[in-house]
Amino acid sequence: MNITISGKNVDVGAAFRGHMQTELQTVIEKYFEKIITCQVVLQKDGAFFHVDISLLVGTGHGIKIKSEFEADEAYAAFNGASVRLAKQLRRYKKRLRNHHNTRTADAIEMLAAMEYVVEHNEHLEEETTEDNPIIIAEMSSAIEAMTVKDAVMRLDLSNAPMFMFRNSKSSNVNVVYRRPDGNIGWVDPKAA
Repeated sequence: MNITISGKNVDVGAAFRGHMQTELQTVIEKYFEKIITCQVVLQKDGAFFHVDISLLVGTGHGIKIKSEFEADEAYAAFNGASVRLAKQLRRYKKRLRNHHNTRTADAIEMLAAMEYVVEHNEHLEEETTEDNPIIIAEMSSAIEAMTVKDAVMRLDLSNAPMFMFRNSKSSNVNVVYRRPDGNIGWVDPKAA
Protein backbone atom coordinates (compact mmCIF):
# COMPACT_ATOMS: atom_id res chain seq x y z
CA MET A 1 0.00 0.00 0.00
CA ASN A 2 1.34 3.41 -0.99
CA ILE A 3 0.77 5.96 1.82
CA THR A 4 1.85 9.54 1.16
CA ILE A 5 1.96 11.93 4.12
CA SER A 6 2.57 15.64 3.67
CA GLY A 7 2.22 18.82 5.69
CA LYS A 8 1.16 22.33 4.74
CA ASN A 9 2.46 25.08 7.03
CA VAL A 10 3.62 22.39 9.46
CA ASP A 11 6.48 19.90 9.69
CA VAL A 12 5.37 16.28 10.13
CA GLY A 13 7.84 14.62 12.48
CA ALA A 14 9.09 11.05 12.16
CA ALA A 15 7.19 9.81 15.24
CA PHE A 16 3.90 11.34 14.07
CA ARG A 17 4.46 10.03 10.53
CA GLY A 18 5.03 6.52 11.93
CA HIS A 19 1.88 6.78 14.07
CA MET A 20 -0.20 7.79 11.04
CA GLN A 21 1.19 5.00 8.82
CA THR A 22 0.62 2.32 11.46
CA GLU A 23 -2.91 3.51 12.24
CA LEU A 24 -3.90 3.79 8.57
CA GLN A 25 -2.54 0.36 7.69
CA THR A 26 -4.49 -1.14 10.59
CA VAL A 27 -7.75 0.59 9.66
CA ILE A 28 -7.51 0.04 5.91
CA GLU A 29 -6.26 -3.55 5.89
CA LYS A 30 -9.14 -4.51 8.18
CA TYR A 31 -11.54 -3.80 5.31
CA PHE A 32 -9.63 -3.96 2.01
CA GLU A 33 -6.63 -5.61 0.39
CA LYS A 34 -6.57 -3.47 -2.77
CA ILE A 35 -5.86 0.12 -1.83
CA ILE A 36 -4.16 1.85 -4.73
CA THR A 37 -3.13 5.02 -2.92
CA CYS A 38 -3.63 6.73 0.40
CA GLN A 39 -2.80 10.38 0.80
CA VAL A 40 -2.76 12.26 4.11
CA VAL A 41 -2.40 16.04 4.26
CA LEU A 42 -1.87 17.77 7.62
CA GLN A 43 -2.47 21.51 7.47
CA LYS A 44 -2.13 24.21 10.13
CA ASP A 45 -4.84 26.90 9.91
CA GLY A 46 -4.41 29.44 12.67
CA ALA A 47 -4.80 27.61 15.98
CA PHE A 48 -6.29 24.48 14.39
CA PHE A 49 -4.90 21.45 12.60
CA HIS A 50 -6.84 20.06 9.63
CA VAL A 51 -6.25 16.47 8.44
CA ASP A 52 -7.50 15.28 5.05
CA ILE A 53 -7.27 11.54 4.22
CA SER A 54 -7.99 10.41 0.63
CA LEU A 55 -8.08 6.77 -0.50
CA LEU A 56 -8.41 5.19 -3.92
CA VAL A 57 -9.86 1.67 -3.50
CA GLY A 58 -9.82 -1.12 -6.09
CA THR A 59 -8.48 -1.23 -9.59
CA GLY A 60 -9.20 0.71 -12.76
CA HIS A 61 -11.31 3.74 -11.96
CA GLY A 62 -11.76 2.64 -8.35
CA ILE A 63 -13.71 4.36 -5.64
CA LYS A 64 -12.51 7.54 -3.98
CA ILE A 65 -13.01 7.80 -0.24
CA LYS A 66 -12.32 11.01 1.66
CA SER A 67 -12.26 11.72 5.38
CA GLU A 68 -11.34 14.95 7.13
CA PHE A 69 -11.26 16.35 10.65
CA GLU A 70 -10.14 19.51 12.42
CA ALA A 71 -8.90 19.88 16.00
CA ASP A 72 -6.63 22.03 18.12
CA GLU A 73 -3.92 19.34 18.25
CA ALA A 74 -2.36 17.42 15.34
CA TYR A 75 -2.80 13.96 16.92
CA ALA A 76 -6.46 14.69 17.76
CA ALA A 77 -7.12 15.89 14.20
CA PHE A 78 -5.55 12.76 12.69
CA ASN A 79 -7.31 10.41 15.12
CA GLY A 80 -10.67 12.07 14.37
CA ALA A 81 -10.15 11.68 10.61
CA SER A 82 -9.05 8.06 11.11
CA VAL A 83 -12.18 7.27 13.17
CA ARG A 84 -14.38 8.82 10.46
CA LEU A 85 -12.57 6.80 7.79
CA ALA A 86 -13.06 3.56 9.73
CA LYS A 87 -16.76 4.37 10.18
CA GLN A 88 -17.19 4.99 6.44
CA LEU A 89 -15.36 1.79 5.51
CA ARG A 90 -17.30 -0.27 8.05
CA ARG A 91 -20.65 1.16 6.89
CA TYR A 92 -20.06 0.51 3.19
CA LYS A 93 -17.74 -2.52 3.26
CA LYS A 94 -20.28 -5.06 2.01
CA ARG A 95 -21.66 -2.80 -0.73
CA LEU A 96 -18.17 -1.81 -1.89
CA ARG A 97 -17.05 -5.43 -2.13
CA ASN A 98 -20.21 -6.39 -4.03
CA HIS A 99 -19.72 -3.41 -6.35
CA HIS A 100 -16.36 -4.73 -7.52
CA ASN A 101 -17.46 -8.36 -7.78
CA THR A 102 -20.66 -7.79 -9.76
CA ARG A 103 -19.26 -5.75 -12.63
CA THR A 104 -19.90 -7.63 -15.83
CA ALA A 105 -19.00 -7.17 -19.47
CA ASP A 106 -22.62 -6.51 -20.38
CA ALA A 107 -22.86 -3.53 -18.04
CA ILE A 108 -23.57 -0.15 -19.58
CA GLU A 109 -20.35 1.40 -20.84
CA MET A 110 -18.91 4.37 -19.03
CA LEU A 111 -19.18 7.75 -20.68
CA ALA A 112 -16.00 9.68 -21.25
CA ALA A 113 -16.05 13.18 -19.80
CA MET A 114 -13.70 16.04 -19.07
CA GLU A 115 -13.35 17.62 -15.62
CA TYR A 116 -12.32 21.24 -15.33
CA VAL A 117 -11.29 23.31 -12.34
CA VAL A 118 -11.97 26.97 -13.01
CA GLU A 119 -10.23 29.76 -11.12
CA HIS A 120 -12.55 31.67 -8.80
CA ASN A 121 -11.71 35.36 -8.64
CA GLU A 122 -13.68 37.35 -6.07
CA HIS A 123 -12.14 40.63 -7.19
CA LEU A 124 -13.57 40.71 -10.71
CA GLU A 125 -14.98 44.09 -11.60
CA GLU A 126 -18.71 44.20 -12.31
CA GLU A 127 -18.10 45.88 -15.65
CA THR A 128 -15.86 43.07 -16.93
CA THR A 129 -17.33 41.43 -20.01
CA GLU A 130 -14.81 38.61 -20.12
CA ASP A 131 -16.68 35.29 -20.29
CA ASN A 132 -13.58 33.09 -20.39
CA PRO A 133 -12.44 32.22 -16.85
CA ILE A 134 -8.97 30.76 -16.47
CA ILE A 135 -8.95 26.94 -16.39
CA ILE A 136 -6.34 25.81 -13.89
CA ALA A 137 -6.84 22.03 -14.14
CA GLU A 138 -8.18 19.71 -16.81
CA MET A 139 -8.60 15.94 -16.28
CA SER A 140 -10.15 13.03 -18.11
CA SER A 141 -12.88 11.29 -16.18
CA ALA A 142 -15.43 8.55 -16.71
CA ILE A 143 -19.11 8.65 -15.80
CA GLU A 144 -19.89 5.20 -14.40
CA ALA A 145 -23.16 3.31 -14.68
CA MET A 146 -24.70 2.49 -11.29
CA THR A 147 -27.88 2.56 -9.26
CA VAL A 148 -29.03 5.64 -7.37
CA LYS A 149 -28.34 3.82 -4.10
CA ASP A 150 -24.71 3.22 -5.14
CA ALA A 151 -24.35 6.84 -6.29
CA VAL A 152 -25.53 8.11 -2.88
CA MET A 153 -23.01 5.79 -1.22
CA ARG A 154 -20.22 7.17 -3.45
CA LEU A 155 -21.33 10.73 -2.63
CA ASP A 156 -21.09 9.96 1.10
CA LEU A 157 -17.70 8.31 0.74
CA SER A 158 -16.16 11.13 -1.28
CA ASN A 159 -17.54 13.96 0.90
CA ALA A 160 -18.17 15.81 -2.37
CA PRO A 161 -21.06 18.26 -2.82
CA MET A 162 -22.33 16.34 -5.88
CA PHE A 163 -21.79 13.12 -7.83
CA MET A 164 -22.60 12.51 -11.51
CA PHE A 165 -23.39 8.99 -12.72
CA ARG A 166 -25.16 7.10 -15.47
CA ASN A 167 -28.35 5.54 -14.17
CA SER A 168 -28.15 1.77 -14.82
CA LYS A 169 -31.94 1.54 -15.23
CA SER A 170 -32.58 4.42 -17.63
CA SER A 171 -29.08 4.96 -19.14
CA ASN A 172 -29.53 8.70 -18.52
CA VAL A 173 -26.90 10.86 -16.88
CA ASN A 174 -28.08 11.67 -13.33
CA VAL A 175 -26.74 13.75 -10.45
CA VAL A 176 -27.07 13.30 -6.72
CA TYR A 177 -26.12 16.23 -4.51
CA ARG A 178 -26.04 17.29 -0.89
CA ARG A 179 -28.78 19.81 -0.12
CA PRO A 180 -28.29 22.67 2.37
CA ASP A 181 -30.81 21.01 4.73
CA GLY A 182 -28.62 17.87 4.92
CA ASN A 183 -30.77 15.68 2.69
CA ILE A 184 -29.69 14.23 -0.64
CA GLY A 185 -31.16 15.60 -3.88
CA TRP A 186 -31.42 13.57 -7.10
CA VAL A 187 -31.61 15.02 -10.61
CA ASP A 188 -33.01 12.57 -13.18
CA PRO A 189 -33.67 14.26 -16.54
CA LYS A 190 -36.38 12.55 -18.55
CA ALA A 191 -35.98 12.03 -22.29
CA ALA A 192 -38.19 14.30 -24.40
